Amino acid sequence: MRNFMMALLATTCLVAFPDPAEARRGGSEHQELLFVADTKIVEQGVPYSLCILVNERSAFGINLFRSVETYALAENKCDTKSYYPMSVEDIAEAKEAGMIDNVIPNEPRLSTSNLIMGHIGWLLVAGVLAFAAYGALKARKRRQERQGMMGEASPAAVAILDAMCHAAKTDGHIDASEVAAIADAAERMTGESFDPAEVAKMAELAEGKPTDKDFKRLVKGRTAPEFEVMMRGVLMVVAADGRLADSEQQFVGKLAKAMRMSGEQVQNILRDVVGSAQGRPAE
Repeated sequence: MRNFMMALLATTCLVAFPDPAEARRGGSEHQELLFVADTKIVEQGVPYSLCILVNERSAFGINLFRSVETYALAENKCDTKSYYPMSVEDIAEAKEAGMIDNVIPNEPRLSTSNLIMGHIGWLLVAGVLAFAAYGALKARKRRQERQGMMGEASPAAVAILDAMCHAAKTDGHIDASEVAAIADAAERMTGESFDPAEVAKMAELAEGKPTDKDFKRLVKGRTAPEFEVMMRGVLMVVAADGRLADSEQQFVGKLAKAMRMSGEQVQNILRDVVGSAQGRPAE
């Protein structure tokens, strides 16, 4: 066995690869040693383990792809920077000499867990996409249910009422005065009378934290006069309880941005809304 070990190390070359941390900083490709099994190979009192040398591609420290390079012998259970490459023939000879367990395949293969960890980045991406798709599907279902409760309203009326429902939901609390404002606007725009409980449910089905995409959807296809009606309805809702929360101010700002409506225009509409609510002409 001693002669075999000397012959084996004489026919293979000791290789060192860059520190993994340096390789990750310098690029998206690096190499790793993965532990396979202990061996009976001991040289100068140092036991050697059988490892698999793999090439890995990563992004932001997350593995995207892992491929097998070769078997290798290394110290410290493969936690080292240097190794002896092992060919298929070397493995077969080591097995015959009783240095390596016969159950180990002559050609290196990744275990299921090592294969998964090598492609964990793609699994994370797939998980994120699946979660996003589920969220989008759920939001679409809520929107269809919400808009289905608006009766035979025109597309413009649906968009305006939808914006008001979102405005009511944005501060996390749907006030009775906000429900009343939506119900009044819905009746004027559709000619139908809406039960307050039904209006409250419509608002509850709105997105509490609408995205930029939601704001673009609300204003898509609407005209400048419809923008003004929509903003008026939204301001009626957020001002209905006598206070304007930070989240409501942000909602109004993002809606105005999506409409490309100036701050002065918003302020003019707000003064008109407040003046009308107080029963006096706007200043």
